Amino acid sequence: MTATPVLDRAAVLAITRLELLVAAPDVPADAPFHVHLVRDLGVDSVGLVEFVARLEYRYGLSVPDTDWPLLGTLDEVATYIVDRVRQDPR
Repeated sequence: MTATPVLDRAAVLAITRLELLVAAPDVPADAPFHVHLVRDLGVDSVGLVEFVARLEYRYGLSVPDTDWPLLGTLDEVATYIVDRVRQDPR
């Protein structure tokens, strides 16, 4: 039996923020984790697609279209990633 990898949530949050800054460079580097990416930070659809694609590549995940509404804030994105890696370790 293989052990399920455990991701450090703080590390996931930090990486998530970095990936967002690459995908949407106009977002403030110190944006709070709880603010909405589109509504509050103004991330456009192209930036959001690039952001999710970068996270999919980094974590070896595929985010189905039905899950995109779950990714409203950096905090929600980190929770989603940690939960998905727990459910589907590769």
